[in-house]
Parts: sequence; C-alpha cells; structure tokens
Amino acid sequence: MRKRVTPDRFTLLGADLTTRCRMIGGRGPLGADRGIRNEDVSGLAAPGLELSGSKVTGGPAVLTRRHFIAGSLALFSPPIGGAVMASTASQWAAWDAQVTPANYDPATSNPWGLHPRFLPQRVETNRPLVPGDIHVDAVARYLYFIEDGWTAMRYGVAIARGNLYESGVYTIGRKAKWPRWTPTAEMIRRDPQDYAQFADGMPGGPTNPLGSRAFYLYEGNRDTYLRIHGTPYPRSIGGRASSGCVRMVMAHIIGLYDRVSTGATAHLYPAERYVTATG
Repeated sequence: MRKRVTPDRFTLLGADLTTRCRMIGGRGPLGADRGIRNEDVSGLAAPGLELSGSKVTGGPAVLTRRHFIAGSLALFSPPIGGAVMASTASQWAAWDAQVTPANYDPATSNPWGLHPRFLPQRVETNRPLVPGDIHVDAVARYLYFIEDGWTAMRYGVAIARGNLYESGVYTIGRKAKWPRWTPTAEMIRRDPQDYAQFADGMPGGPTNPLGSRAFYLYEGNRDTYLRIHGTPYPRSIGGRASSGCVRMVMAHIIGLYDRVSTGATAHLYPAERYVTATG
C-alpha cells in the first residue's frame, strides 16, 4: 500500500520546508511522464512565499490551451553493438548542448523567463534529512535535493493538474537519459485523439515529453508510472500542467541527474486542494 505523506507521519511538510529554509551564500555544484499532456503554459507564477523575512511573491497561474505533439516520428531499431551505443551517447551529448543555454550558469541563466525563485539555489533545511533524498513541495512548486550538512539544492518544478498529482513516499527505481516515452493505457483511453498515435512509444529527443532525463518512481518493485523528468515546456514551471508527474527544466535536471542514485527516496508532499486557472 502506498505510504501517504501526512502531518501525522512527517513534520517536514511543504509549507514547513519552504518557510523555514533560508537562502545561503555561495553557489554550489549543480550540474511520463505518467501523464504528460502536451501543453504550452505561459504567464505562470506560484503563490506568494515567505523566505526568512524576504518576501517573494507570485501571481495566479494562467494556462493556455494545450498544444499537441505535431509531425511524424521516425522508427528506430533497437541498439545493436558498441558502434550504435557510441552513436547514441554522441547524440545525447548533442541534445544536452541543444537544451543548455550558452555560457550556462544555473543560478542566473534564465532564457525561459522563469520567476527568479525557480532557478537552482542552495538553501538550509530546518532539520537533518537523509542526504541523496528528494523532497517535492507541491504547493510552492519546489524540488529539494538533500545534501550533507543541513543543506539542499532547490529547483522550480511543475506538478500535475487537478487530482492527477499523487503525493506519497516513493523509491527511485531507475533513471534514464533522453528516455523513450509511451503513454499509459489510461491516458490513451482518456484522450485517444492525443495519445493513440503514440501507443508504440516516442523515441527520446528534445521534443519528447520526458525531456532530457527522468527518475522513475517505484513502490517496492512496482513501477508507479510517476516520473520526475525534464520537459520541453519550461514555461509550465511553477504551475500545474502534467497528467501525473513532476516536471523540471531540462538543463536543471541534467545538472541534478548524476547526483541522484537509484534506491533514493522521493517524498512528494500534498498539493493545494484547488487551483484557479483560465484559458
């Protein structure tokens, strides 16, 4: 049975983590979707946030109508032999460069037009936590990667819309670079016009809904089909956009990827009970 994150089980709820963390000086090292729907989400700003006396505010989320994945897809054979694998690694490197801004500085580079609070920053935690674990504050739209010494790297994220977001405690069962994406049977049933054409999967690449990297969330040995992953829709960061997963900017998750180990725990805290959106 899924372990739900509740006030009785954890004292470190999203609001606690956000309001009791404070930014500290210096820049540290930085580097399907179970329910991806292909949306263009603009004008996003999460609710106001208090950080150790420093007021950071945002406005209501404004969502536009979704855009569908367009164009035909090439079909690829499974990798055969070392030469093909080397070619794949070379392609990954090219794609990494494509989605990473020139002269990239994680703390300041922002060609996506994000609110500055969604850029990677090191913060202090309010109590010792397990290094290597991930905590997702669904209300403030933050992902925290826990480090040694009561610090964490904080990243802006987007979460699932409506009741598709599932809080809980999960294990990172595996991770992948430029993963293939296949919609679930439920997604195809719910929106056949959008997803039936991808029933056999979509190859990895910059337009793939899972983006540059993905962490696969498990319960025991069971894949939940929930993911923490990059997104080709960075303007969705700060809002509720996907059909189940947690989205990150592709350049941000590239930097985080090598620091996260399989077997680590991901704590997804409850989201707000409702969201106001237009468009």
